[in-house]
Amino acid sequence: MKRPASARAFATSCALAAAVALAHPALAFEISAMSDAERDAFGKEVRSYLLANPEVLVEVINELEQRNADAQAQGDKALVTANAQDIFDDGWSFVGGNPEGDITVVEFLDYRCGYCRKAHGAVTELLETDGNIRFIVKEFPILG
Repeated sequence: MKRPASARAFATSCALAAAVALAHPALAFEISAMSDAERDAFGKEVRSYLLANPEVLVEVINELEQRNADAQAQGDKALVTANAQDIFDDGWSFVGGNPEGDITVVEFLDYRCGYCRKAHGAVTELLETDGNIRFIVKEFPILG
């Protein structure tokens, strides 16, 4: 999969930082204090390292993607927490299954959505199989 140029540039920058850390873990220095010649030599060393060890870039990109996924999950959790009353107890959404169930499933659905219709059988089977599911339906018309 081809990555956007900005993602590649960011990953390369991260890889450069990782290469520095791997090459000199105990060495702390200020790159801005380097002369142009030192900075050029440093850049060549980093480039050489990355060409010899391209798997470092894959590791960096994987780490970045994992951090982004973790941040997205945290954001999703915060969104649900901030809107818990409206999602779980708004007073007007259909509640099926076991209203006192210890597991709550919220389905956002559009009655015109083919995917929603396709999932209906599996949801019905789940509710019939497990009597401890509180099932909330949120009408969310996307298709009109």
